Amino acid sequence: MASEADLQEAQQGIITLEEDNPLVIAAMLSYMYTCDYSEEVKVDGMEDMMPILFNVHVHVLADKYDMPDLAEMAAKKFKERAEKEWKDASFADAAALVFMAGLPTAPLREVVVAIAVAHAGELNKDMVDLHFHKVASSIPALGLALWRKQSAVTVHASGLQLCECAFRHCTTRMYVDLSLEKEAPVWCSGCKRTNTVREWTQYKV
Repeated sequence: MASEADLQEAQQGIITLEEDNPLVIAAMLSYMYTCDYSEEVKVDGMEDMMPILFNVHVHVLADKYDMPDLAEMAAKKFKERAEKEWKDASFADAAALVFMAGLPTAPLREVVVAIAVAHAGELNKDMVDLHFHKVASSIPALGLALWRKQSAVTVHASGLQLCECAFRHCTTRMYVDLSLEKEAPVWCSGCKRTNTVREWTQYKV
């Protein structure tokens, strides 16, 4: 049964989307008229949103209103941003949002995991991934996805060695990049602790 608010909207020809962010709604409307949207929409009185995060919100909104083409475009824009901004804190924040329980973000999850695993060596070596590690440690779904992706790498891949976590009672196995310095930290997706490469390689499988 329609509510009084629904009846008023029908009579006035105006639909109010009170639960959705005005910035994201503006992007959806832009897409409806131009088949595209800007990642840097501004609305007076509203706080700006990082573009990579904005694309996640657009993707979710597109799914909510059954707009698969818009969802696909948002996923593409998200991937383009992630491939360039994987060292930024905004990538970790976007990963947290993408893996939030209940959100329809499967295509974006694949992007996050693929990029995080592809750059694991550089991120650990440069110590720029601390924020991402904290996010992954606090979101079990993300940690599990990273572990599954990393476990899928073949043991014969160049420079990688399958090792078991050095911490007692943790039986997690991960591929460690042997090109890293011996004291470089490598985060464990199982116990959420950090071992050095030297410690990992003491327990080769």
